[in-house]
Amino acid sequence: MNQNQKERRTDSTNDQPGSGGWVSSLALIGLFSIFLAACSQPVIDGRDDETLSQSLESVTNSLSETRSEEFSSAIAYLIFNLPSENETLGSAIDGMTAEEVIRFADEMRLLNLNSRLERQRIALNDAQDMFREQQAELEAYQLRLSAAEEILNDIVISNAEYFWQRQRYSEEPVIAFRIENNSEIAIGRIFLHGVVQTPGRSIPWIDENVSYVIRGGLEPGESDDLRLAPNRFGEWGLRELADSDDHILELTLFDIEGPDGERLVGPMNNYLFGDETEEERMEARIASQQERIARIESVIAEIESEIFVVEARLAD
Repeated sequence: MNQNQKERRTDSTNDQPGSGGWVSSLALIGLFSIFLAACSQPVIDGRDDETLSQSLESVTNSLSETRSEEFSSAIAYLIFNLPSENETLGSAIDGMTAEEVIRFADEMRLLNLNSRLERQRIALNDAQDMFREQQAELEAYQLRLSAAEEILNDIVISNAEYFWQRQRYSEEPVIAFRIENNSEIAIGRIFLHGVVQTPGRSIPWIDENVSYVIRGGLEPGESDDLRLAPNRFGEWGLRELADSDDHILELTLFDIEGPDGERLVGPMNNYLFGDETEEERMEARIASQQERIARIESVIAEIESEIFVVEARLAD
């Protein structure tokens, strides 16, 4: 083999694929292509409103349909969620590419979502504290009511009557009954709920409260026959019943005042405020608070789900 053939063989060997020189050249070409692609991406010009509008249009037109929607969504979000009140959209995204704008919007989303999450967790703690307080109040009220009912059951109201009686100058309504104090406390004032109705009629004539101060009180073991004179111009002054003798009166004792002037049950009860008892109102407030807690927990779950999605996008 002559020298020329050796040289040609050597040159042929250097041109084989896989040689170090060829790989290095391809790598440089690839990096250069990436560099050119990056440099070719349009950027936002936020100097003023006009250039901002033009560059936004230019950037949008350079994107695929899917990426264009993501870019538009990012811009819409940033318009109402800028990092600073004194910052404009143009100054916030000036010099950014579409990818950078989308990432910047996601970073702002994540920041705001975490802030919302913290506020909702605080609200949840407050709501749970309120729920526990309401439960404790209900339990205390139920204990108090139970003790009060035992005392009220020892005070007997009987022989209740409602009629009209001729007084000096006119006829007046009268509520008459007997009261026996079989409890262990003295009674200074009684609170009654009265219903006057005719047997067979579904709607009562009178359905009202009345209270009476017992002069000198009623000590344990004492009884008395009382006659109350309600206002004849009020609910108890139903003149149609003056000549009637077929109606009946039902009286229910729902509270008393002791010798210290304190009420046994308190003003919040079913006879003062219609059919709903205070216990039912307290239970309704607790149920409402439970619903509020459930709503907050639902919001927290939604925020946490959004955070997971945004974090996954930022991790890509």
